[in-house]
Amino acid sequence: MKKLNLAAVDLNLLVMLEALLDLRSVTKAAEKVGLSQPAASRALGRLRLLFDDRIMVRSAGGLVLTPLAEEMAQEVKSVLGAVRSLLERPDFDPLKVRGRFRMAMLDHQALLDLPRIFRAVRQAMPGLDLEVRSITSATIGQLEADDLDIAIGWFSAAPAGFWRKGLYVDEFATMVRCDHPVLREELTARSFAAQRHALVTVWDDDRGGSLDEALELEGLRRRISLKVSQFAVLPQVIRDSDLVSTMPRQLAELLCSPGLTIVRPPLDLPKIEVSQLWSERRHGDPKHAFVRTLISDALATGRGLAIGT
Repeated sequence: MKKLNLAAVDLNLLVMLEALLDLRSVTKAAEKVGLSQPAASRALGRLRLLFDDRIMVRSAGGLVLTPLAEEMAQEVKSVLGAVRSLLERPDFDPLKVRGRFRMAMLDHQALLDLPRIFRAVRQAMPGLDLEVRSITSATIGQLEADDLDIAIGWFSAAPAGFWRKGLYVDEFATMVRCDHPVLREELTARSFAAQRHALVTVWDDDRGGSLDEALELEGLRRRISLKVSQFAVLPQVIRDSDLVSTMPRQLAELLCSPGLTIVRPPLDLPKIEVSQLWSERRHGDPKHAFVRTLISDALATGRGLAIGT
């Protein structure tokens, strides 16, 4: 058989060839694929030119396949079966999903949000397991390399090649012990900056983000007396010291316990927008899109602070 030019092969011709090989009748093959008799005859002519073979010939008992056509019969079925499998994707069923979904979150986001997310995924996709990692400086690269599925945190914008969706907004609050000296008079930006501060950060430096930017606008700087990587360690430390720590209000309310109180920082601070971030490569994946919707719905429920895309 001559070498075929794949660019010249029409998929519809292969469908017609399959029908001809099965039915060994131009009329019946035309009916099966929905062509008129003349169109089916022209298709047979094109197939003969394409394969340089008669495909079907007349005999005393009717039309019979040539040796080449007999040889191609199974191969044509196999090729078209693979194409149909590729094109006819089954409807997405979350109950049938299996595997692992990998998320990155700051530890306080996990404290606040993971129970809601896990409950939603468990109910809608019981076969899907979750893996939760900490957000680090490597997170964006892990999303890009497909080593992570999604990240949830404070992302002001989506880098090139990524999608971002806002989930909810929060505000800043400062946690102190109930008998802290700073509470004996009105809290000002200057008295606030003069305190010994505890900073929670996953970065290597002392960046404090919008809080330090607001202090700089007032010509002030704070002293970072304690730097840790996890919010959960703060309550006991603050209760036993004069440290103050500024954090998302919902987290402060979760961590606040006897001996501690929450005050509003005496600064004009922006709202905290919590978002989910994922790569362009994962955007059209039905499983990924379904989990994103679960996360969005779970974190909006009951908060009254949900935001749009």
